[in-house]
Amino acid sequence: MGFKANKRTNKDGSVTYWTRVDAGSDPITGKRLQPRLNASTVGELKRLYADAIRKVDQGGYTNAAKQTVAEYMAYWLDTYAKAATKPRTYDTYALMIKHHITPAIGHVRLDKLTPTDLATLYRQKLDGGRKDSKPGGLSPRTVRYIHATIREALAHAMKWGIVHRNVADAVDAPKLSSREMTTWNAAQVTTFLAIAEATTRYAPVFMLAVLTGLRRGELLAVRWRDIDLDRGILAVRQTLVDRNGTLSFSSPKTHRSSRPVDLPESAIAALKAHRRTQLEERLAAGPIWQDHDLVFATDLGRPIHPRNLFRAMQVAITKAKLPPIRFHDLRHTHATLLFQADVHPKIVSERLGHATIGLTLDVYSHTLPGMQREAASRLDAMLTRSKKESA
Repeated sequence: MGFKANKRTNKDGSVTYWTRVDAGSDPITGKRLQPRLNASTVGELKRLYADAIRKVDQGGYTNAAKQTVAEYMAYWLDTYAKAATKPRTYDTYALMIKHHITPAIGHVRLDKLTPTDLATLYRQKLDGGRKDSKPGGLSPRTVRYIHATIREALAHAMKWGIVHRNVADAVDAPKLSSREMTTWNAAQVTTFLAIAEATTRYAPVFMLAVLTGLRRGELLAVRWRDIDLDRGILAVRQTLVDRNGTLSFSSPKTHRSSRPVDLPESAIAALKAHRRTQLEERLAAGPIWQDHDLVFATDLGRPIHPRNLFRAMQVAITKAKLPPIRFHDLRHTHATLLFQADVHPKIVSERLGHATIGLTLDVYSHTLPGMQREAASRLDAMLTRSKKESA
């Protein structure tokens, strides 16, 4: 479609010149885009047309921004998030969009969305955004998930030339209130593991959680071929994912999550004993055994459901009369005990699979005050001893 000036005489006798631009297809609807340009002179129309063609060539001419937020979010979920994100991440995006974003701002045109719209949405959710209609609002963490979903979706809208800025960048997500981390000391860990050994078949899972700091999903997805018992090394290569009760295996959480973890001698001994027990279970199950090569499995070889692990842990905690903690707090306990043993933060970070050592220090900064006091006392003792020796 080349340039063609069309003349139109208006009711008041004035003349308008117009033409259309072939701008390709709308990335959301797939409809052909042929925006109309209007001018009072042919010369002005030619300039408008030239500007429009340059915009088309740069990939920035689209009417997709006139779609509503709801329409764009549905498109983004289907074309990007479903294929490019992990199942749990996709589920979180879909949940935030369905229950919080679309009902509140879904009717707003994408190109009319403002930072004020988002700030208002976040405030409303904090004040009273519960889906179950109970009193109170959503937690700051949940509102941060809403913000992250909008920000990620709009980032792709910018990349695709649908909008010219990401309005979510101009809005601050709610800050998380600092929560005291719950961990156990060495004596409490010893008590718990002893009770777990006597009460549940999942005791080896709990022991390895404390000794390696692996996430729950990582532990439940470890295969025998991922462990070298002779060298004492466990390789994290996959994770178990629970999607609405359906279990499946996925790649680790991040690139750094795929990592080797050295095993202490106690863990190696426990795994060897556990393997003998599992072989006995396999022989007892016979042909109905499901071979997934899992280190930790049911008595039929199937993946262990996280809720069963949670129940067993709570029973053992109650019998041991220990402060209640979550399974994930065993990971925190692992890290805290390492810090108390003067293990370098870099090593702790590597064992946990954190992206940076800074993240490790931020998460476990609560352990540092006591460590700093001990460091100060050691330095003081060193200088005092040196002073006496030189006197």
